[in-house]
Amino acid sequence: NKDKSSKEQEKEVVMDDADARHKCVGLINEWVDVEDVEEALTCVREVPSKYIHDNLVAVGIEQIIEKKDVQINKLPILFVHLYNNSILSIADLTEGLTTMLKSSPDFTPDAPRFVEYLGRIYGHLVAHEIMSLSFLSEASSILDSSDNTKFTLFTLSYIKSLKDEQTLKSLVENGSVDLAGLLGSHAAASLTQAGLDVLSSLL
Repeated sequence: NKDKSSKEQEKEVVMDDADARHKCVGLINEWVDVEDVEEALTCVREVPSKYIHDNLVAVGIEQIIEKKDVQINKLPILFVHLYNNSILSIADLTEGLTTMLKSSPDFTPDAPRFVEYLGRIYGHLVAHEIMSLSFLSEASSILDSSDNTKFTLFTLSYIKSLKDEQTLKSLVENGSVDLAGLLGSHAAASLTQAGLDVLSSLL
C-alpha cells in the first residue's frame, strides 16, 4: 500500500492541470460512448486526486451539454460509480453542481436546456440516495426565479421517471422541501404542468 501511495503521489507531482483536464475530457467522452466502468476507474486513478475532487464534476457537465439526451443521461451514472468506489464524495458532487449552477448564465445562451441537464443530473443522484433534496434550497439562492423553477421541476420530474410517484412524494416529505417557497405563487399550476400533481398536497 505504501508503494502504491508513493506512486500516486509521484503522478500528482508530474501532471499539471492542463494535462489532468485533458485526461478527464477523454474519460468523459469515452464513458458516454462505451460505459466501461473498469476503464473509467483506471483513467480516473491516473489523474491527481485533488483535480478529480475539485474539477471532474464541472468538467463532465461542460463536456456533455451539447451531446444527445441519451449521452447526457449517462454522466450521472458515471458519478454514481465514482461515488460507490470512494473516488467522488458528496461534497465533490455538491460543489461541482454549485459551480455549474453559478455558471448557468454563461452556458444558457448556447445551451438553452442547461438548467434542465443540471436538474436531471442532480435528480439522478437523489434517486440513487447519494444527495438529498435539501440542495434545492441552496440552488434557489443561486438561480433567478425562472431558472430555479425549471431546476426544481426538472429535478423532481427526473426522479419520478427513475422511481415512481410515491417514492418521489416520500423524498420530498422526508427532505422537508418547501415546494411553495421554491416554486412561488404559481406552484400548483407549475406542478400540474410538469405532471407532478402527486406533490400538490404538499404545498
